[in-house]
Amino acid sequence: MAPAKMRRHLESVHRDLKEKNVEFFKRNCDEFVKLKTFMVQTTKTINEKATEASYLVSYQIAQRGEACSIAENLIKPCDMVKCMLDEKLAEEIGKIPLSNDTIVQRIRS
Repeated sequence: MAPAKMRRHLESVHRDLKEKNVEFFKRNCDEFVKLKTFMVQTTKTINEKATEASYLVSYQIAQRGEACSIAENLIKPCDMVKCMLDEKLAEEIGKIPLSNDTIVQRIRS
């Protein structure tokens, strides 16, 4: 964006930040980039952990010879996690892919 347009935007929309120096904005930009990078890394690890957990559950089901629907019917509701820990952790466990098709696919591979 052109400097004149940025200045006009700052003066018209963000009047309270008009008197701030350039270092203030550079520091905020750096903090935003760090936060964005952290969020991407956290999201990747959550998805990777959910997939790994799905494989572990599939392995246990295959070893015991249980029906593949047991994961979706017994583990997925997460009532025990809600009771013992909290709602947020139960939501995280709910992200683990445990559908019948997923379990069958993981057992076959």
